[in-house]
Amino acid sequence: MSPLSPSAEVWETVWHYMQGGPGVFTGDLHFCQIEGDVRARLGEIDTSVCPLYLLTGEYDYSASPRDSERC
Repeated sequence: MSPLSPSAEVWETVWHYMQGGPGVFTGDLHFCQIEGDVRARLGEIDTSVCPLYLLTGEYDYSASPRDSERC
């Protein structure tokens, strides 16, 4: 989250992550960075049939704008 985010929203986000249990966030990062890397298959997606949206965020470690630009 942005360092400028309101404290209440920051703590709500922290609370959501804490509900996942030990190792869940680490597993999410592993999937996003290794198992879920579909860059080699992007050419197979027919965007006229299945739109493709890249969700990125300036403060999102697992999906930065730079990552989307590389795709």
